[in-house]
Amino acid sequence: MSIAPILVTGAAGGIQGSTGFHVTRLLREEGHPVRAFVHRLDERCDRVRALGAEIVEGDLHDFRSVAAAVDGVRRAYFTYPVQEGLLDAAATFAAAARSAGVEQVVNLSQWLQDGGDQPTPHQVRHWLVEQIFDWADVGAVHLDATVFYENLFTWALISLSREGVIALPWGPESTTIPMVAAGDVARVAAAVLTGPVLPSGTVVRLMAGGFTNKEIAETFVTNAAAIQVHSESELDEALRTLVTDPVGRARLGAAARALVEANRGAKDKTLASIAELLPPAGSGGVVRPFRLVH
Repeated sequence: MSIAPILVTGAAGGIQGSTGFHVTRLLREEGHPVRAFVHRLDERCDRVRALGAEIVEGDLHDFRSVAAAVDGVRRAYFTYPVQEGLLDAAATFAAAARSAGVEQVVNLSQWLQDGGDQPTPHQVRHWLVEQIFDWADVGAVHLDATVFYENLFTWALISLSREGVIALPWGPESTTIPMVAAGDVARVAAAVLTGPVLPSGTVVRLMAGGFTNKEIAETFVTNAAAIQVHSESELDEALRTLVTDPVGRARLGAAARALVEANRGAKDKTLASIAELLPPAGSGGVVRPFRLVH
């Protein structure tokens, strides 16, 4: 008897975290069969094909292509880029998954407040998507993630090409910056896709809270992992000093790496929290719906 493949959308990856590709890679590394759903066949598919995944081309807004992709699938990962069409894609996917008898859909959502009153239109759409999947009764598990750390690179590249500077939307020093690595989100998704079936409507919140800009800066400066500047002229001077002082540059870099390493572990803590809520393997136990806050 053949093992049902796990369907992964967004498997070719993109510039917004590429969680679909990361999920595909992680599943294949563990030997799970993967059906990689891609919007178009291009050079990005080469690395997916190299992983040993089955590749299917389709459109998340086209019921026929989605229905063909979910045929014979028991579990699936749904992700959609930050662009128009999220609600249509989710409704199409939910309808096809329900018709195919999919038992668990892991939906990459966004950090949301309780209820439909959300601070941004995009968050409202993600809240509606969660309702769609819950109503479809496809064993929806929602990963409510904060801003992807990887997106900082995209923002930096945009400002470099336009203005010749690295500018990030940090805002005032009181702004709270909650972020999470797309790779860690993918690890949680892969764990859910291959673990015991969780109840429909389960919400896993990834990276609760955060630190303010001021707290982040002070932590780096206090640990000799950064140089604080207050103007462009001070920045120029600091850069010249680093260029001409390889020992100081190496010391600063080592301190920064040590500080970052000391603050890792969000993924491990999240997975550990999930594991505590799961019944022992083979026990036949039931997992109640939960809202995990990390």
